[in-house]
Amino acid sequence: MERKIYKEIPGGKNNFHSAVLTTFSFNFHHFEGQVLRILKEKWVTSVNVLVDQNMLNFSLGVSSNYLKSINQAYAVNGIKSSGAFHPKINFFIGDSSLLAIFGSGNITPGGHGKNHEVFSGFYADSADKTELPLLLELWEYLIRFTKQMDGYSAERICKTITGCCDLFSNEKLVKHQFYNIDKNLDAALLYNEKGTSIYHQLSNLIPINDIEDITIVCPYYDEDGALLKDFCQLFPNANLNIYLQENDGLPPTRIEADERIVFYDFNEATRGKITNNALGDGRMLHAKIFHFKSTEKEYCLVGSANATIAAMGSSNFSYQNDELCVLYASLSFDFLNTLGINKVSKPIKNIAAFSRQGYYGENAPALNSRTKHIIKSIDLERRQLKIYVNSRHIFTESCYLTAFGRDGVECFSFQINDGQQEIFEFTLSIEQSDPDWLPQYCAFVDTNGAIISNKQPVNRIDKLRNTNPEKNLRNIREIIGKIEVGQFNELEIADYLTQLYREDTGAKRASSHGGLRENKEAIAEKNISTLSYDEAIAASNDTSVLSRIASGHITSRLWQSLEYILENKSNAILDELMDEEEEASATEGKDRKVGSIEECDSCVKIGNDITRPFNIVKKLTEKYCSNLKRAQFNEEHVIGIIDYLRFLLSSYTITAICHFNEYTSFPKETNIADWKKKLHYLYLESIQSILVQFTLLHQCRKIAKYAKEQDDLTFRHNDLLNKTLYHILLDVALAYNSLGRQEPVVKEQIILCCLNIFDKCGLPNDGLKDYLEKLSAANSNSFYPPHVLEMLDEIVDASRYGTYKKAEKLGICKIDTVQGGKYRIKTIYSNSYSFTDKKNISDFTL
Repeated sequence: MERKIYKEIPGGKNNFHSAVLTTFSFNFHHFEGQVLRILKEKWVTSVNVLVDQNMLNFSLGVSSNYLKSINQAYAVNGIKSSGAFHPKINFFIGDSSLLAIFGSGNITPGGHGKNHEVFSGFYADSADKTELPLLLELWEYLIRFTKQMDGYSAERICKTITGCCDLFSNEKLVKHQFYNIDKNLDAALLYNEKGTSIYHQLSNLIPINDIEDITIVCPYYDEDGALLKDFCQLFPNANLNIYLQENDGLPPTRIEADERIVFYDFNEATRGKITNNALGDGRMLHAKIFHFKSTEKEYCLVGSANATIAAMGSSNFSYQNDELCVLYASLSFDFLNTLGINKVSKPIKNIAAFSRQGYYGENAPALNSRTKHIIKSIDLERRQLKIYVNSRHIFTESCYLTAFGRDGVECFSFQINDGQQEIFEFTLSIEQSDPDWLPQYCAFVDTNGAIISNKQPVNRIDKLRNTNPEKNLRNIREIIGKIEVGQFNELEIADYLTQLYREDTGAKRASSHGGLRENKEAIAEKNISTLSYDEAIAASNDTSVLSRIASGHITSRLWQSLEYILENKSNAILDELMDEEEEASATEGKDRKVGSIEECDSCVKIGNDITRPFNIVKKLTEKYCSNLKRAQFNEEHVIGIIDYLRFLLSSYTITAICHFNEYTSFPKETNIADWKKKLHYLYLESIQSILVQFTLLHQCRKIAKYAKEQDDLTFRHNDLLNKTLYHILLDVALAYNSLGRQEPVVKEQIILCCLNIFDKCGLPNDGLKDYLEKLSAANSNSFYPPHVLEMLDEIVDASRYGTYKKAEKLGICKIDTVQGGKYRIKTIYSNSYSFTDKKNISDFTL
């Protein structure tokens, strides 16, 4: 069960969209590398993790270095307890379904495979609500911890997620009672809360005088066995059988001898002998099982609570930890046999000889005595940093709010002048808001640099909003989720882009010039990621929302996801080549093993519909060009970030479909070579159409300019502009391969478009060669980068030979002849030649 806890969760867009997870110890790298990937594959995108604050303080810094997704693809919050925040809950929410899996395993490699763990699960949907009361009680228990949170995280769990499931209700629940969940099987939730402990709930639900045998399988005990002794008093007629591991955990080494308490070696039990082949022997016992047997009935308690008074309470002690367990009751179910706990013939005689060895993750490092749980949540939206503070705390000494990067190194600090606020707000400078140096977490520090508060991760609101479970975000989440886990092909992206462009067309009223007559304030209030192209352009004129659009719009999210995948693929390929080079001998190269196309996992299977790539490219080209034409006639339009993102997405997708993708599973009668030739020719037509309209847009409309204080937008704009120029050159170079000698007119038009684009935007920067090499590597070397660089040289050379000149209103023109004081020219506005006065023409050289 430990290794399958997430893999067996039902996936797909009609199942679960959100997850709220709780854990004591948290391994960031295991979570991002394993758990988060699986959740995305299951289409669970809104992921929220609550971690014991002491353990989070210990982990943040060096242990959380090199993370790529923390508080961007998932939110993490620390939770404080008087003892330990110890429940291990995996709660999944769908539109009409709920699933909770909880037990003893933390979100660590040990908790998800190496250790011996025990988990329970409840499920309910609109068709079967048998276990719904238990799920609602569990949810109520879980969200009570959001009182320690504030801002975005608390709102997302308490309002956004619950608002996206029709199974939640406000009915008052009866707590800690049995519900029948199956034939002859009842279940009740037990957890510590004000006024009652797990110990007291057990004593209310189990007939204490009828219990004859108690079996406990657990790694951690009070040193003096205090809870075991208390059980002897609570259950006067019961014998206790205790299973533990030598040299692991915390056995009760100082317990007084009692003939009713017998210890056994867990490794001799059936379950203890089960090893993990991949990990070998030595699996640690981390499960927590309490079994109570009477003459008629069996009771089994499993969950997070160890056999300690701090975890369960006692007859004269409340509790310290926050824990969650489930108590099962049955007349016929054999719990111990099912769990692999059989009576071991040879007991442990000298428990005092055992050693108490806590293991990493179960015993939190102690905090500095001055450290307090002060920070509830931290939100960062664009450059605005907002810190929510516990209202009961007031700073009485000088201190700073300090931000720390991924490696635990200080990024920047703000001095605290008024220590009586509940919310502190700061504006980051341009340097502080550099995406590569944004803080991972913050804490308050004194004037000597010592941390005097808890550490709290920084929520990147612009990123996290795009993972929210609202239905109007589902489509983008689905496609981005598939991209991020590598389960996509460009045909799907093209279909999605076509749908986006179709929604834009005619979606809003246009003026006689095509300009929007939209209430910009209303647009600005909408979710940035879901704005249509027209809405995004209209809202871009408002500088207060422009930064949000630049980072949070759907096109930005898609392109960032694609860039991330392409970067990782190219780096992996380059690393492999480097390894091969190092491993090859000085005299003999290492042969690369290249599988056939038919064996390629990333190949696109065509099947009988061999026209699908053609139809998709045609539709995308038609819709995108239609958008470009409308923008040309919109007098309010200013060319900027969204325009470049759209070009990059459309250009790359069409190029990948026509040139990068490998296709398999054709019908037998298909002439594949002829099929590919037609696809390449379609690419030429598509790129030619897009390039003409994109060039005309630059002739009709101005390029955006930003204020001095908007350096972040200037950087983003220039970065996307240069990548747009890179892709224009790539498109042109690939299109040339499809040109025959009989098509000089097409070649002229392509050169003319490039010259006009470069005249308006400048030549691509020095990053072109490196970018092309990485893009080629990420796409199985589908093109030769030097050919693209040669294309640039040809375009630049063309501008130097006097064949092309510049006209004020017509842009760069192709000069054919001079007749009677007039130039015979061709422009981007027409495929045919016309005459113009020479005085309207000036020299031109790039």
